[in-house]
Amino acid sequence: SNLFCKLSTFEYVGGMNITEDYTIEPYAKNNKPLSRLSGGYLRLAAYALIGGLQQNVPIKGPLFMDTPAGNLDTANTRNLIQCLPELSEQVILFIHDKDIKREDVHHYHSDKICREYVIEKISDTRSEIRLMGK
Repeated sequence: SNLFCKLSTFEYVGGMNITEDYTIEPYAKNNKPLSRLSGGYLRLAAYALIGGLQQNVPIKGPLFMDTPAGNLDTANTRNLIQCLPELSEQVILFIHDKDIKREDVHHYHSDKICREYVIEKISDTRSEIRLMGK
């Protein structure tokens, strides 16, 4: 619940419950269920679930995120970037410039970035992965 509230930009979000079958049930500060959430908010709730599970399991593992901001607006994307260390001890992002900007991740986490790679197009049928410098 705390992580979901940190990820959310809406003041009325109170938290979320997780049912026994891992269904996510977001609720407002007045404890009433939040229905008809946008795709972006469902994404944030899923990230909060992943982060909560990571914090409560005995064996930790990396979190791989492909196009993590997908359908999030700018403010919720910023919250997601700030909360990355709370989602997992190691987060591996697959991003492009229409999703999350590299500079934004560096702004909040430059001291935590181990390596960066870029996929460089060589031709229509060939690409190479190369290490970037910080």
